Amino acid sequence: MDVWTKDALVELSREELCTIIMKQQQPNLKRARDPEEEAEQPVKKKRKDETMEWTKFSLRHIALKIAYLGWDYHGLAAQHVEDEMPTIEGELFIALKKTKLVPEDATWKSINYSRSGRTDKGVSAFSQICGLDVRSHLSAGEGIIKVGTNPRPHEVDYVATLNRALPDQIRVLGWTPVPAEFNARFDCQTRTYHYVFVDKMNNINIEDMKQAGQLLLGERDFRNFCKFDPANEHWTRKILNVDISLISTEQLRGDKTLKTYSINIQGSGFLWHQIRCIAYILFLIGQGLEKVNLISELLDLSLHPAKPIYDIASDIPLILYDCSYEGLRFQCPKGSHERTLIGFQQLWEKERVKSVVLQDMICGMEGLEVDLKEPTSPNPKNDCVQIPLGEIRGRYIPFKDRQTEKVYEARPKRERTNSTTSKDD
Repeated sequence: MDVWTKDALVELSREELCTIIMKQQQPNLKRARDPEEEAEQPVKKKRKDETMEWTKFSLRHIALKIAYLGWDYHGLAAQHVEDEMPTIEGELFIALKKTKLVPEDATWKSINYSRSGRTDKGVSAFSQICGLDVRSHLSAGEGIIKVGTNPRPHEVDYVATLNRALPDQIRVLGWTPVPAEFNARFDCQTRTYHYVFVDKMNNINIEDMKQAGQLLLGERDFRNFCKFDPANEHWTRKILNVDISLISTEQLRGDKTLKTYSINIQGSGFLWHQIRCIAYILFLIGQGLEKVNLISELLDLSLHPAKPIYDIASDIPLILYDCSYEGLRFQCPKGSHERTLIGFQQLWEKERVKSVVLQDMICGMEGLEVDLKEPTSPNPKNDCVQIPLGEIRGRYIPFKDRQTEKVYEARPKRERTNSTTSKDD
């Protein structure tokens, strides 16, 4: 390449300068290929995805402890239209296949899948337990049901592996090996639900709600505290504990105080929508619309052989908080635990900011001037239903004056037997 001095370049014409610049750029320019030359070039084969050789890996039956925010999902149970109605299990199955913890053609039955309880649309969980067969690196240990030909010294980090493939609203909190015959549903000893609510009007009698909750304890027929399930003919369940705890007290602008509570119910098992039915009735009692003894009356089938027609509480505040098993100890690496905690904190901060924005607007609305000449809407008082996260209804109809559903025995046989799927809250 020729070297030009500044003085020499100054003496050159414009055309000569262009020629020199083009020559210097020529090595960096891509030469257009002739079509015939292009055809002679060897075609590079695209690398195929490596097929998983499942014979190399062991198979292990494990239990996963899963937390999820169910507000944007159509329940836990997988649906046939996941694109239109995404579910928690649908997302879990996608992650299991994506991480090759189960074969691509796996089905729930082929991996011996079980769950501790089925949650409905909008319901969240902190302790959903799932049992299933997954790929393992080990050749021996609890839960190993098939030994591979190429074992490794360390087990798969199931928590980190799945969390990398799952949405932020679904997190695996831990895992543990379990016997091959383990079933998350039938081996579960107790289930605990939390139902969160805000006393926004400071008019809920918490002590009456607590007193009413104690009347639910024991093994009872709860057919008047659930949604009719055609697959179910037995309504006896055992409730072990009912408590209402104060979560937080927040001082708002002025002298207003906002208290948040949780209804905590523990039992061996629950009927479809049982927790939300109980919450609704406790709210009525807490507002003085019904007496505490309504619980005893609904449990007495001689007084209420058929369920009175009433609404159920919202799905948003309900959490499957704990499922207990004998001898299970879930393990989670420290790093995965910290990442999950940070992720939940970020989600909380985002929702908290939204809450404060709305609170700021409410305070602003209270300070706006209004036209006092316009007629005002009647102020809802004790004769109206004001269920947390529910609609404000008209005049309240006491349970004793309400219409009832058909008793089970009076329902047509096809209505009593048209479902085979068991349901929980």
